[in-house]
Amino acid sequence: MEKIEEIEFVEMKESKFLRPYRMLYKQGGQKKLWDGFQAHDSVAILIFNKTRNVFIFVEQFRPPVFVSSERKAKGCEIKPGVSWNNRNGKDGITIELCAGIVDKNMSLEETAQAEVLEECGYKIGLNNLERIVSFPSSVGSSGDLQTMYFAEVEDTMKVSEGGGLAAERWTWRV
Repeated sequence: MEKIEEIEFVEMKESKFLRPYRMLYKQGGQKKLWDGFQAHDSVAILIFNKTRNVFIFVEQFRPPVFVSSERKAKGCEIKPGVSWNNRNGKDGITIELCAGIVDKNMSLEETAQAEVLEECGYKIGLNNLERIVSFPSSVGSSGDLQTMYFAEVEDTMKVSEGGGLAAERWTWRV
């Protein structure tokens, strides 16, 4: 894993992915508050390669996982104006299902199809996707909905290396 450099925390004034909010409410006669954020719904795809008899997963660097790991291991502070020295990014690497947010004018199935191609390099038809379940994720912070699919692929369906968007530096692996 490459070194993570020039780490700096700044105030988030706006984001195209997250919108924080504070909800004030009354429950059982007691006033309460909850901080959360509005986020995009997402899809996740469990991919099974029939040719090689293996599941396909995505390995990638996740900044929130990296920050959480560093904060817990080294007691690092996270607030605007704080900078960290260069770090090894290995603690931010995750192995996960192929997935992506629903942020384009596409159906859930079309989003899942596009993610399989982008991240893993397999061109699948919409009929290759079997919907498993939809469920709220990040229930304590956003409650966004994730829809999970299953797809079988074969080596002949591989049309690119995958690996996601270059700027995100994803790699796929079994």
